[in-house]
Amino acid sequence: MNKILVIIPARGDSKEVPNKNIKKIHGIPLIVYTIKEVLKLKKFYYKFIVSTDSKKIARISEKAGACVPFIRPKRLALDTTPTLPVLRHALKYIEKNNKVNIDWLLTLQAINPLTKANDIKKCIKLINKNIDSIVSVREGNECHPMYLNIKKGKYLKPFQKNVKFIRRQDINPTIYKFNGSIFLTRKKIILNSKSNIFFGGKMLPYIMSREKSVEIDNAFDLNLIKLIMKK
Repeated sequence: MNKILVIIPARGDSKEVPNKNIKKIHGIPLIVYTIKEVLKLKKFYYKFIVSTDSKKIARISEKAGACVPFIRPKRLALDTTPTLPVLRHALKYIEKNNKVNIDWLLTLQAINPLTKANDIKKCIKLINKNIDSIVSVREGNECHPMYLNIKKGKYLKPFQKNVKFIRRQDINPTIYKFNGSIFLTRKKIILNSKSNIFFGGKMLPYIMSREKSVEIDNAFDLNLIKLIMKK
């Protein structure tokens, strides 16, 4: 059986939405929604931890049932800190202290509270010896270059020249974009990555609906999530 380390990276400071990871939605701290879903799947992973630099987030996470084995070093909790070194730090800590060899890292985001246990389980069941990553995506045909422009001086110019216009419904093949919800990555990708990307190699997509793909980056997203969850 593959040993999977589940990690929720949750930095204490956030700019656009202060204390975003523990902002309450319908009376429940945001991170708790994801924690509750992970705890439904205990037989599918080796260990589940929250990596945070915030003692307040740590207390809330532990109360909800998550393990917080360390307080993340400040050098790994800056505005400019990518996710990759945060995952490497957690991986090395767990392997050293638990004397275990982890096979896969499952990275989940507190800012994607619509991700359910069933989504996570389906991704885990896609693991096989021929792939390196399983990443959640949504349809993204609206991101086709023909719809994109750049500003030059006062005016807009096409991002990509000589693109023939077609209706979004007729775009073929379909474009997919990462939705930020689920990243299941073989350990070697985490350790060997030469960039700050924490997934790659042979990737399988896990396609999610646009509604379930909303992630909270700003106040608008927060209000949208509240409406969706109320619905």
